[in-house]
Amino acid sequence: MAEEIKNNRREFLKKSGMVVGFGLMLPVLPSFLSSCSSNSTGPTEITVKISDYPGLSVNGTPVFVSQSGFNSGSPVIVTRVSSSVFTIYSAKCTHEGATVNLPSGSTIRCSQHGAVFSAADGSVISGPANSPLQKFNGTYDSVNNTLLISV
Repeated sequence: MAEEIKNNRREFLKKSGMVVGFGLMLPVLPSFLSSCSSNSTGPTEITVKISDYPGLSVNGTPVFVSQSGFNSGSPVIVTRVSSSVFTIYSAKCTHEGATVNLPSGSTIRCSQHGAVFSAADGSVISGPANSPLQKFNGTYDSVNNTLLISV
């Protein structure tokens, strides 16, 4: 009987400790969970002065553009297609996050593991990446010669 009381007491203390521990975590749990699910790690748009990137004054010349916090700190690849149209893709490989190379011809390559993407639409041509490069929207302002890049 003494052994049974000892086991019941031990079980009671173990369960009580778990309840107290959970009770202490409860106030911080919502903020912890919301920080885990948030994809926002910086601004959702940036304005680029075309004059800061001489390659953007020429159609077909890709350049890396980066601004602190935008695209989780990774650069984007911007290519001017025509006087007012630009293609904009994340330079972050979707395989393991390495920075891809600038487009060469019709492809964008990741030198870390060899993934190849289409320069036309960011789609995967060959792995190991399974997802296309993230595409961004671009709005050209001809008056100020700027490009607004947004998610």
